Amino acid sequence: MAAGAQAVADGRERRAAYKYACELEAARGRADDLGRVAIRAVRHVASLEAELRRLRVALDQRQSHIDRMRGAK
Repeated sequence: MAAGAQAVADGRERRAAYKYACELEAARGRADDLGRVAIRAVRHVASLEAELRRLRVALDQRQSHIDRMRGAK
């Protein structure tokens, strides 16, 4: 009787350990996915910031040209 009860307890422990291992692996996979998403997002933001700098330079040049044209009249 004691051996049967121990076998049941061992089975429960193995199932709990397996469930924990599966959940841990799934969490690691999600963390990897989130890491990749974060890296892509940071790269995208950097790209947008670079584009914004280029547009601001172009606008400044355009405004300078407009100001010079108005002053020449």
